[in-house]
Amino acid sequence: MQSGFLSRSVDRLVANARAIRGAPEAILLVVIGGIGICGFGFQHYRERLAKDKPVLVENASRDAHSLYEDNNPIAQVQDPKIDLDQKKVTFVAVNSGYMLQTNKLYEFQNWKLACGGTRLYNMVSDGASPEFSYSPLICKIVGSR
Repeated sequence: MQSGFLSRSVDRLVANARAIRGAPEAILLVVIGGIGICGFGFQHYRERLAKDKPVLVENASRDAHSLYEDNNPIAQVQDPKIDLDQKKVTFVAVNSGYMLQTNKLYEFQNWKLACGGTRLYNMVSDGASPEFSYSPLICKIVGSR
């Protein structure tokens, strides 16, 4: 029974090969069309995947205990006291690898802050990079990010 099935399969293959030899342009067009349709489908699927959940750097979740400069975390803050009436944020302590400037805007949560009214509490250097500590750090809310 299997030799009959095998024999019929071989006969069909030979017949199909003769048909392909007789019309190579038609077969080539079918193959090119199939590749084009598959390519279009994969492209559409890839674009759909890429657009499903866009992640904007500006809206990416941030550490609630960090100060940022240009979307880069630059300092760790402790115990922020937020006074929206006075538009002021007071941090009990701030530790940073950078010396904070009074003429720069920093970002905390959803606000842009201008920080000043602080004194350098401590500077620690382990030889590789210094660490600056501020206590307290008082910042004015000047806008939203």
